[in-house]
Amino acid sequence: MLRRSRRVSFVLAVLIVLACASIVYAVTSLVYDIQVSVNVVEKVEAEVYLDGKRMNSTTLNIYDWGNVEPGSDTSKPLNIFNAGNIPFNVTLTYEALPSGWTLTYDRQGAIVQPGEWLNGTLTLHVYGGEPVGTKSFTIHLNLQP
Repeated sequence: MLRRSRRVSFVLAVLIVLACASIVYAVTSLVYDIQVSVNVVEKVEAEVYLDGKRMNSTTLNIYDWGNVEPGSDTSKPLNIFNAGNIPFNVTLTYEALPSGWTLTYDRQGAIVQPGEWLNGTLTLHVYGGEPVGTKSFTIHLNLQP
């Protein structure tokens, strides 16, 4: 019986030591539980180059088309790289194009997949009766998912 009593005492002593160690650990350590949420988003991002010059999407780009003659057509490459993670549709419009002039983009309405290039050509036709002088207009390039 005495042996049994010693064993019980020993087991109780071990349990008390473990309980004290657990209390000390709980008091001296910090545990942070952090629940994390992630919002996966679609990202439309592109690189646009007009005649080899990179355009900026956050500021107005100034581009000098150069000298043209009345009645002539001139073309410039307009290349677009889809650097985002979703496809987008390319639409080009313009504002304040002089009367009788035309501006066309041969890749109008094309869909560009992520990681792909769209290589196209802008063609400007200048009205044959246009008086000499500097003209200005604005091109709007819309990349819509």
